[in-house]
Amino acid sequence: MILKSQSAIQYLITYGWAILIVAIALAVFVALGVTKPGAFIGNSCIMQGDFTCGISSMATNGVITLSIVQDTSSSILILGAGCNATNPTTLTDTNLNLHANIAGNATITIQCYSGGSQFRGKIGSSYTGLLSIEYIDEDTSLPHYVSGKITAKVNLQS
Repeated sequence: MILKSQSAIQYLITYGWAILIVAIALAVFVALGVTKPGAFIGNSCIMQGDFTCGISSMATNGVITLSIVQDTSSSILILGAGCNATNPTTLTDTNLNLHANIAGNATITIQCYSGGSQFRGKIGSSYTGLLSIEYIDEDTSLPHYVSGKITAKVNLQS
């Protein structure tokens, strides 16, 4: 009888320690933010056509800074750009007038919108939206429109 009781107590103590270790590991994961869905999302910017872009920063007030590289056959003049979670045709800044040579780049800083109002996010949160750029081909003087998709992590205090 004594051996059976001792065996039962050893069983409970062994499994009790194992459960305690698992509970501590889970608490550490939650405290470090590993369980948050956006913890491992990085910045991405995918444009169509002859454009590539990179995200430099995004502030908590939704202002994003992008580097746009164009590889069209002539220099361009970027007239406007927009960043919206739902509507790719909305240009939120129409007074850019940025010149970009062939294979050149331009830095754009614009306000991103979500749900009809300016995006607001905490540092570490992420934003997914559509990017729109309107430009003029300087050789032909024809207007063009290009769009893309961005995912940005908020990394600056506004």
